[in-house]
Amino acid sequence: MTDPETPDRLPSRGSPSGESGEGPGSDGWRRRTLLRRALAGTVGILSLSGCGGQRDRDRSTDELASPPRGDVDPPATPVPPPFDSVTDLTDLGVDPTGGEPIGDVISDAASDGELLFLPSGEYPIEESLDLSGLDRFGIVGDGATIVPMEDASGTLFFVGGDGAIHIRNLQFDFTENNTDIRALDVRAPDDLRISDVTVNGQIEGGRGAVRVDVTDSDGSGVVERLRLPDGSVPEEQVTGCYVGDDNRGEITFSDCHIVGFGDNGLYADPAVGRIIVDGGYYANNGIANVRVRAGSVVRNVHVRCDDASKGFENMRGIRLTNSEPAADAEPPLVENCRVEMIDVSSSDGGITLSSELPSMTVRDTEIRIDADDVHGVWAKTPADSLRDATEKLWVDCEGVTVTGEADNEFAIKIDGRGGCTLSGIDVSHAATNRNGVGFQRSHDNVLRDATVDVGGAAIVLQEATLETIDTNVTPDEIRTLTEDE
Repeated sequence: MTDPETPDRLPSRGSPSGESGEGPGSDGWRRRTLLRRALAGTVGILSLSGCGGQRDRDRSTDELASPPRGDVDPPATPVPPPFDSVTDLTDLGVDPTGGEPIGDVISDAASDGELLFLPSGEYPIEESLDLSGLDRFGIVGDGATIVPMEDASGTLFFVGGDGAIHIRNLQFDFTENNTDIRALDVRAPDDLRISDVTVNGQIEGGRGAVRVDVTDSDGSGVVERLRLPDGSVPEEQVTGCYVGDDNRGEITFSDCHIVGFGDNGLYADPAVGRIIVDGGYYANNGIANVRVRAGSVVRNVHVRCDDASKGFENMRGIRLTNSEPAADAEPPLVENCRVEMIDVSSSDGGITLSSELPSMTVRDTEIRIDADDVHGVWAKTPADSLRDATEKLWVDCEGVTVTGEADNEFAIKIDGRGGCTLSGIDVSHAATNRNGVGFQRSHDNVLRDATVDVGGAAIVLQEATLETIDTNVTPDEIRTLTEDE
């Protein structure tokens, strides 16, 4: 999905301030200045027609000079595509000093093609807003913080439409009341965009902070710079950001920051659709920090688990899974990521391929495992329904580094999948019982241009075959186990 088109020119200047009553320094001037600044990220860089080239040499210096500040109104605010009009909510009586709640005002102002603007301030909200059935709707803030009142519950903003939905530059403050509510539930067929949204405060229960669905198979959405820094309480299984069952299209998560949730940080494996996770920081989440489905891409992501104090279950790094086993599922890709498993309550891997998926590709990725009993990469035994699709059961790893101080288990372990290729692998684990690369019930595999230096067994084969090419292993032996070992 591309950014909205940039308008060709700014609207012409208005009448002199003496006639309008809203010159520089007035409340109207200040609100419009905030609005122009907030919309800059939605519109893109505004361009003035004729600018960028040389000035007209025939014009005098006086003609080119800026008019005196007190003589004109500021230019009218442009309306960014795909919207028809912009409403400054303070013009409708919203109080930026945290006085009256804003729910009714937003409900009344919301309409098809409307973009609402919320300037800097603190705004209480008293109830869940159902803004469903809209065609092209958005709300954009500029230093606006939304605070739920004591009786608020459910989802603060449920926005479901037939067209584009844009939400930008909002903060939600959950540090005091009702921290079992969801900030946003946004569902659109296409052009779904959530940008620069932050939810502060530890969530004590409920369904999680944010949900998004692109409901059309040809549609797409972008969630960028979503910040969920405070996570959930230890006692509750709460999700950070969830892609729901209504999803059909493609969603890109760009440079998000999600930390400390008990039931997945980014939970993005709907039955249908494609997920792209590009950049961002995901830390100390339970079940998985990043969880995606078949055909998805996880790229340039930093995952770190270094705090086990909440006792979350199975703090995986990146989990590749599917709603159900499918032999024809497209392999997911993990690329150019950094995964660090320093301290965990429990975990079965830095990167895991679940039984529901037949194959995966991991390349140019650094994995550090300091926590004992945690695999660096683990491809689990495929589900029974996939066993006959042997030509599709594979793992490719290229340019993967696995290091750290962990003891026990494997740097890379592959179960029940054959025809695997591991090339350019660098494994270094000095602990006595830490093993390097293991294959179980897996044949016709290749280990090429690799270095494996571990305290345990460098290569372990159990009902498996492996060809090594230009590979250095320490200790220099291949340990072969029987079926019963």
